[in-house]
Amino acid sequence: MSALIIFIVLAVGVSFLCSILEAVILSISPGYLESLKHSSPAVYNRLRPLRDNIERPLAAILSLNTVAHTIGATGAGAQAQEIFGDELFTLFSVILTLIILIFSEIIPKSIGARYWKALSPFSARVLPILVVITLPLVWISEKISLLLKGDDEEKITRDEFSAIAEIGLKDGAIHKEEYETFKSLLQFPDQPIGSIVKLIENAVTVRAFHTIEEVFQLCEKERYSRYPVIGDHEDDVRGYILRTSVLSSIARGERPTVEDITVPMLHVTEDIPIRNVFKKLIKRQEHMAGVIKEDSSFLGVVTLEDIIETILGLDIKDETDEEEDV
Repeated sequence: MSALIIFIVLAVGVSFLCSILEAVILSISPGYLESLKHSSPAVYNRLRPLRDNIERPLAAILSLNTVAHTIGATGAGAQAQEIFGDELFTLFSVILTLIILIFSEIIPKSIGARYWKALSPFSARVLPILVVITLPLVWISEKISLLLKGDDEEKITRDEFSAIAEIGLKDGAIHKEEYETFKSLLQFPDQPIGSIVKLIENAVTVRAFHTIEEVFQLCEKERYSRYPVIGDHEDDVRGYILRTSVLSSIARGERPTVEDITVPMLHVTEDIPIRNVFKKLIKRQEHMAGVIKEDSSFLGVVTLEDIIETILGLDIKDETDEEEDV
């Protein structure tokens, strides 16, 4: 009877451990692993190589689990036949199968999947030892996997990032505003600048022939920081003027022409990605760009504020903003 108990404990106990380790190593997310780099470097250093080459720990776990099941079940079956005879052997086999299923598969895998974070340090210590013990079987498994392995696939996609953020929102890990910002950041690289442009006919503009007094009155009424300067027609956008330049000129009693205080404007085509325009504006230390259509006609303007609003998914307003952006 003692030999029977030993074989059952061997089959169930070893398999219980293997199932927990398998559930834990498969549950460890890349994000959690990176967080361990700062919170627990020792655990990170053990888990990183295991996750990078996950076939090794999985091969070790499955090899040991199979050996334990085979030896345990075979030994327990032989002992049970001697003790109970042929009459009860079938019943014993059914009961042993249920015990192995429940106590070495269902329960431990549920525990590992639920408490994988708490069990990660333990797994980080046990798995390297397990790999060494089963090294010959692991080596064979690696060679077989190498033959069957196809092209490397992208480890994580933008859609998966977005799904992770959505799960975080549903679980309460992040707020709605954080989710919207994250989603905007994922969409940001692919959006063309033409998708956020303010059409020139809808923008508040200054004509090149306007006097400084007329521009000053416009600045007092509209209170924008920058105004596109239009020449003879709508496609003749010559740059922009700064509200501060107008106010400074008036304060000093100067009467410059509009063209005298016009700042050259960066021009980009409407199909250029937003990120490229953002980089150009930052590099040139400018806040406004003109957007050109494919036929070289002028489409509209976009500001650095527009781009930042798109990145963050927010509507930025200052003390002087009274209406929604056009």
